[in-house]
Amino acid sequence: MLKLIPTIFLGLALILGFLVNPVSAKEGVWKCVAEDLNDFTFDGGDTAMIHLSSYSSGGNYDVEFNASKTVAKGETGDATPFTCSIVQK
Repeated sequence: MLKLIPTIFLGLALILGFLVNPVSAKEGVWKCVAEDLNDFTFDGGDTAMIHLSSYSSGGNYDVEFNASKTVAKGETGDATPFTCSIVQK
């Protein structure tokens, strides 16, 4: 039982450390693609600015990353899917 307590504390410290310092996206140059894409701005953060040419301006949309943080996918307000990929590190 006494050996179990330090193991539990070590496990909690590792979990809390990951939550406080989550794995971030890869830094570098990103390219986004979508049908009817006019312009984009994405730097590997939580959102991408996507401007479709059928609209007068763009908006910021949440993205979800793949496991290696090299591809981010999202959906615009009109349900147009977009994908952003890192092209240069």
